[in-house]
Amino acid sequence: MEDHVALLQRLTIALAGVLLVFTPQAALAGGGNGDPTATANDDSNAINAHVGEHESGHSNGPEHSSDDQTVGQTPALSHYELVCQIVKGPLHHPDGTCSVVMRCPMPDGSQGYLIQEVSNTTPPVTVDVDCVGEEEIQNIQPTVTPGLVLDAFKKISLPKSELVIQPPKGKAPVNFNVIYSTIAEDQDQSVELLGQTVYLKIWPSVYTWHTGDGSEDIVTDWPGRVFDRAVPDPENYVWHRYLESGAVQPAVDVTYSAEFSVGDQSHWQPVDGTVTVEGDPSPLTITPYNPVLSGH
Repeated sequence: MEDHVALLQRLTIALAGVLLVFTPQAALAGGGNGDPTATANDDSNAINAHVGEHESGHSNGPEHSSDDQTVGQTPALSHYELVCQIVKGPLHHPDGTCSVVMRCPMPDGSQGYLIQEVSNTTPPVTVDVDCVGEEEIQNIQPTVTPGLVLDAFKKISLPKSELVIQPPKGKAPVNFNVIYSTIAEDQDQSVELLGQTVYLKIWPSVYTWHTGDGSEDIVTDWPGRVFDRAVPDPENYVWHRYLESGAVQPAVDVTYSAEFSVGDQSHWQPVDGTVTVEGDPSPLTITPYNPVLSGH
């Protein structure tokens, strides 16, 4: 949020310094006395008030002229651009495209995209800023957003993870620690979106273990491990103890997270969502405990 506020303050300062150049009609205002200063100050205060709205996460949208221009349309004196999240370089992206759009808080608490109204002058001047949603940003310029990448992420075929159970052979006694583990690997994928190559780094982030006996699911951030006699402590394993005999079908679901980069892979950002791959059930029979008695 600090980066957003700093940018908005920077935009405001830039606007205040050149407002008279962009709005020559200001020279004719000021109560008829020909003093442009009063109008310039009023306009600057209005922009500062607008920036303050964004700092608090509440915005009623950009102010428009009397011809009721909407976001995405090109007014006579200005147009809308995306605010690019760039570390170095000019404020206005040189080639008119933006691979990473700066995010901002929407009134409903979700994350939107920062746009700016820019004058059709040389050099361009930022007139206003606003925070808009996924649909509105596409009306300004087709842009690869986290939402679009999430849709593509959901269409990628990710493998199911096999549940490994110990003891093996599909049988375990009652009141015995049954150990679960699985294997899920990181993946590198790429997709084409809006004519651009989008690279994805995908990794398993959450494992949900279904015991099959009605107990609460076990949720971990690691895939468990097979039993090692040198490491007997149960805390080193994912395990469950079945209290009744019978047939159960445990399974493991793997949730994948991802980050993406557009084009040159110089900047990575998280995908706004995850993909869960449900695992197939593994038949397991819980047998009654029958201690072996030895005679003397």
